[in-house]
Amino acid sequence: MGVRLDLEMFALRDNERFQFYDEHPGDGRVLAVMARSVSMPEGAKSKERACDGAPVEAAAILACEIGAASGEWHWVQISPTSKEVIGDRMFDNGLEKDRWYFMLVTSA
Repeated sequence: MGVRLDLEMFALRDNERFQFYDEHPGDGRVLAVMARSVSMPEGAKSKERACDGAPVEAAAILACEIGAASGEWHWVQISPTSKEVIGDRMFDNGLEKDRWYFMLVTSA
């Protein structure tokens, strides 16, 4: 018996750009994204990424998308590189944690 994961992997392509909105912007590829507050177990905590010393936020980036066939929201797995880019942009723009934003993805 095995486990089957049916999550879609989302990865930004070189020619794609994205913008955040408070409300669903309408047509196009739209994901709902959130920087969800998280915490670590008790003890000393690093405020930097171990691999390169970059500062980190205590947040996990979540995403979902409306399925074309079902019309229902479903979770979307984000590639590690795209998750970093999306998270950095969210924090650079001062977006709040624990709140859904709509992200419109367009081709350049």
